[in-house]
Amino acid sequence: MRALILVTLLATYGTSAAATPVYAQAEATAAYSTSTDMHQTKSMLLAGILNSEAIIIGDDKSDAKAETLMLELMASDPDLAELEIEHPGIGMEMAKTVLPIINKYLRQRLPDLQARQSALYRANFSASELDTLIAFYSSVTGQKMIAVMLEQVKPDAMMAEAKGSEDYRISAGSALKDINKTVPSIVNALDDADLKALDALMQTGLLSGLQKIAPQTQQIALDWMNESAPGEDKEIEDAAVTTITRRTEQASK
Repeated sequence: MRALILVTLLATYGTSAAATPVYAQAEATAAYSTSTDMHQTKSMLLAGILNSEAIIIGDDKSDAKAETLMLELMASDPDLAELEIEHPGIGMEMAKTVLPIINKYLRQRLPDLQARQSALYRANFSASELDTLIAFYSSVTGQKMIAVMLEQVKPDAMMAEAKGSEDYRISAGSALKDINKTVPSIVNALDDADLKALDALMQTGLLSGLQKIAPQTQQIALDWMNESAPGEDKEIEDAAVTTITRRTEQASK
């Protein structure tokens, strides 16, 4: 956009920037600033829709799934598995204690994730393209697709990779593999009106554009998930230690 404005100014007012009237420079700067602000606003809006608290953190039902996954990961750790044998149920107790802390900090850090995703969207889509994507994912069809994906996704590939990793990290490839497996379920959930709306989006080429940046989108989310806020790790560790200490003391009585 800046290059286009400069070329237009040069073509209109001559080959020297000094030859450009001051008022014209001010108007051009304001136009560029306004255009940039609108582009950023729209990319942030899309990021908020596709990376909302409901999607990233979820609700009580999502917490139940997260607790199950935490237990599965704990079971893959020899020390934690032994602890569960010694104190049956301690894994779930720790999960229920730790998860609210994790969610609290995720909510605090969520604007940062949205800002990072916004920058990616802004770099890959024009303002008008963002308008189209915002309209679609705000629609009944778009929201239905998101809801079905969240309901149907099973983190099989992600869990397998996490268990095989020393630090439980997963890659964008595993995340996308699990997400892509939900496509048949999403399609089956769409009615004729939904399919028509989806086809219209596909005709724009924007769906292909989203698929192209999907690995980057997932990597941004995974990197963000692997980070922590100041004090977060200590609060989680303290909560886990408190749970273990309490159960150990109870067992010794």
